[in-house]
Amino acid sequence: MSGLLFPLLPKTNITFDRISVGDQQLIVLVDRINLIHWREATMQVNVHSHTLTGPSDSITIGLRNQSVSEDDPAISFTDRDGSFLVGLAVTSFDVPPRYIPLYLTGPGVYQLGPMAQLVALGSRQSSGSVSALVSVDLSLKDV
Repeated sequence: MSGLLFPLLPKTNITFDRISVGDQQLIVLVDRINLIHWREATMQVNVHSHTLTGPSDSITIGLRNQSVSEDDPAISFTDRDGSFLVGLAVTSFDVPPRYIPLYLTGPGVYQLGPMAQLVALGSRQSSGSVSALVSVDLSLKDV
């Protein structure tokens, strides 16, 4: 069995400061992640820092299944907004630095498709800043 540690997202500042109080917004961070050759996957989220102050404000880093149309590969299909294979909500209660492994495969865990999309879902419920400095890696194993 061989494996690979794939740096999916380098250290990136994700900010949702421009959305209105009471709203949420979805940002695609990495599109069309090819997972067809991998049997096991673990998403490793590193929260380096954040500016979340409101108890209900959050940024969810999530991975969701994605596929493309054979007729028109420019069209992609994903799970519903806010529906993730696995996701991590960063809140004001999290003390950085924080490292979180999220298991995508295993007995009774998640159904990993051949392609995925990394997204961030920001939810703003107060007037404070909503941003986080994160990096994401995938640990992948084949048969």
